[in-house]
Amino acid sequence: MIKAAATFMILLGITPSAKAQAPFYYVYDSASVPTSCKGPVGTQVDTSCCSYEAATLSQYQLPYESIFNPSTKGSSADQCAGPFNVFGGADRTATKYAVASRLVHHGDGTFSYHEGCLSSSGEKDCSNCALPVVNMQPYGCYHANSFPNQTWLVMVPQRPFFFVYETASAPTSCQAEVGEKVDNMCCSLTAGATISQYQLPYDDIFDGSADSCGGVFHVYGGPRENGGFAVASRLVDPGEGTFSYHEGCLQSSGEKDCNSCALEVVNSVPYGCYAANSFPNQTWLVMVGVPLSVPLLMPMSPSALKGMTCGSVKNLYRENACCGKASKLLTGV
Repeated sequence: MIKAAATFMILLGITPSAKAQAPFYYVYDSASVPTSCKGPVGTQVDTSCCSYEAATLSQYQLPYESIFNPSTKGSSADQCAGPFNVFGGADRTATKYAVASRLVHHGDGTFSYHEGCLSSSGEKDCSNCALPVVNMQPYGCYHANSFPNQTWLVMVPQRPFFFVYETASAPTSCQAEVGEKVDNMCCSLTAGATISQYQLPYDDIFDGSADSCGGVFHVYGGPRENGGFAVASRLVDPGEGTFSYHEGCLQSSGEKDCNSCALEVVNSVPYGCYAANSFPNQTWLVMVGVPLSVPLLMPMSPSALKGMTCGSVKNLYRENACCGKASKLLTGV
């Protein structure tokens, strides 16, 4: 498996020498923006529009973690970043602009993002941002303010926990009994798990401790406006390569109680992708311990490599922001 993964990395021109950093800005020359990705500031577009490969001017912008603290807990949930530089083109000397922005994680699967937070003195002031972009909207890909002849999109990197399919469209190899391990390729946002987009990200469910009682939070069988279901879950992850995960930790009173969870999913199993309890006609999976950037690659057996389509390879390349970065590592391999 390792040999096959290494071979695949070589095919992509990738060597294991650097840690990948997630983008935040996705920047197009306006003439090359797909029609489906166009819209006014604040408009949400399909996440495929936030493509590092297609938005070729993205490579000149700072990565997410160079602007904001990747943690979403405590004081870092409301971040005032800047001054930092954005670049209107390939010439960083001629097109460098100092800016400041505010990013707020609300802890319920939504975020707010405002630009124009630079005072007249050149200092950041996030109490008075002139250009609101997004206010308490679900994580995703959104139009931001743009330079002339360019289209700027933003997307906050998030770590999913639930990967949800319509069972009719779920690959047979990804359907299993509760608690059974499936290939990590099944826990992929690009593999057809389209209902995943409505679920809360990992960091809005669990607090990062070794024994975390998540809840009360909502899961969704479809778009959030259709209503959700209040649940509570327990995740035990001591950081040693194994985890336990239990569901049904909600008391009849509506309060969480992780000492009495009714639905055990896994107990002390290796990190990976596992079948969880599901709604009718849906397939729910959970994944712990595997970097999101390579859900299509891990583990990479020869048979899995042979079965991958050109589209899957393209998605993998895009997810890892490989364009123009031949030395970037596919993290987790």
